[in-house]
Formats: sequence, C-alpha cells, structure tokens
Amino acid sequence: MDNVRIPGLSRLDSLDLKKRFPKAEIAFEPTTGSDAAHGELAAIALVALTVVGVQALAAWLMKNRKKNRIEKTVEIVDKKGARRTEKIVIELSESTSEADVVKQLGKMMHVDVASLFK
Repeated sequence: MDNVRIPGLSRLDSLDLKKRFPKAEIAFEPTTGSDAAHGELAAIALVALTVVGVQALAAWLMKNRKKNRIEKTVEIVDKKGARRTEKIVIELSESTSEADVVKQLGKMMHVDVASLFK
C-alpha cells in the first residue's frame, strides 16, 4: 500500500488525527526539526493512501485554514519503496468543504473516494 509522508506534523496534530480517524493507518517518524508554534518536536507522519487516510489528510489540511490557498509538499512512497514528491495545492473559498478537499486529494493521489459520497 502506498503512503504519504508529511513532514513537520506536531505531536498535537498527530494525536488529533489518530483520535479522529482511528481506522486510518498513521505512523510517525521523529525528526530533528521543531514546531515553533508549540515548542515541541515535529514528526513525519506516514499516512496510508486509503479512503480513510485521504480523509485524515484532508482534515489536517483544513484544520487551520486562514488562507485562501493551501500548499504543502508531501512524499508518496509506494509499496516497493519508490518515492516521488508531490505538491498539494488547493485553492479555497468560503464555501470549500472538507468533502471538496477529500475529492480533490483522492483524484491527486489516485484513491477512489466515491464510496464516501453515496
């Protein structure tokens, strides 16, 4: 199964994602960087590219949306270990919902999320 590597996730974000999406496969790797906002160590999150994983990724992206554009660079690691870097860019408006972001991420990550919207 492919994974998304998200650098710079705070421990608080990590715990929140695990609590909100207990069925998502999320693991964490410590890093040497720090989260300036909380003064805590940051981690790299490894999120399995499943429907629930895409939902968790969307929730994290939408959590603190104070801007009209979300832009993050993530790394996709396939089951053979091959890596590719993807830039996620989502243009937001006041009417953008988490479901809109899930659909866009599903398309970008090649994960069929249609079952969520039936």
